[in-house]
Amino acid sequence: MSIALIVVIGWLYVTVLMAAAQPTALAGLLTLIGYGLLPVSLLWYLFTTKARRRKREAGEQEEAQTPPQPLASAQGTESDKDQKRDRKQTSRQQGFDERPNLSSEERSTSSDASFDD
Repeated sequence: MSIALIVVIGWLYVTVLMAAAQPTALAGLLTLIGYGLLPVSLLWYLFTTKARRRKREAGEQEEAQTPPQPLASAQGTESDKDQKRDRKQTSRQQGFDERPNLSSEERSTSSDASFDD
């Protein structure tokens, strides 16, 4: 655990105690925000900028070193078709059918019914 994290936890502990000692809840909330959350978040953002930059640059270098992936065809790959079929079967198994208000018996009879005019 870094020393900065210990300092942040300690400072927030102090500000929570200061907020609890305030005469009203509003004063306590403003004390917690004004002395605790705003300064800590600002300092944390400023002090972690270098680490975030290094992490971003390392990700960009790794991305530049990996070979580009071939583009899929316009029709989609077989795995795409399999995934669509699996999703459709799953939704039907979960009861998300095209005609959700019909019972299973009504569905089977309605598809077999012929319309006589």
